[in-house]
Amino acid sequence: MTALIQVSTIGEDFIVDPFPLHSLIKTQLNDVFENASILKVFCGAQNDAFWLQRDFNVRVVGGIDVQLVHNLLRSDEQNNLVGLKELSEIYTPMLKVDKTARLEDWRRRPLTAEMINYARKDTRILMAIWNRMIIMVGFMQILKFLRQHDVMLP
Repeated sequence: MTALIQVSTIGEDFIVDPFPLHSLIKTQLNDVFENASILKVFCGAQNDAFWLQRDFNVRVVGGIDVQLVHNLLRSDEQNNLVGLKELSEIYTPMLKVDKTARLEDWRRRPLTAEMINYARKDTRILMAIWNRMIIMVGFMQILKFLRQHDVMLP
């Protein structure tokens, strides 16, 4: 069962304990997760989307997986999925990712302050990676346009 739901917006973080709220998750989160006009950014979206569907009957519409975007940005044609820590080292090296709390038992309650901070930092770093990717995609599109129109200096 899904042990934690982490949601961040530009200004706020929400760490949702689904255990006591199981019956409310679909009614409270479905409007957001099924709304295609609200972008949802994931790392490992396939698993997260599966768990949300299986555990709460919530479908994810309009989701982006930074692992897949990373593979599209790579120039070496490899399709290896890398984790959040590796993505952070590539796109946001100034942000240090400590994944030791990943090994905690996330089913245990109450969550410790360290676990909550870890979950919050995870989504903050994910948003920073996504923002950096947006900049890179924009830059790559400009370069592609310039090359297509032969206005690049050698």
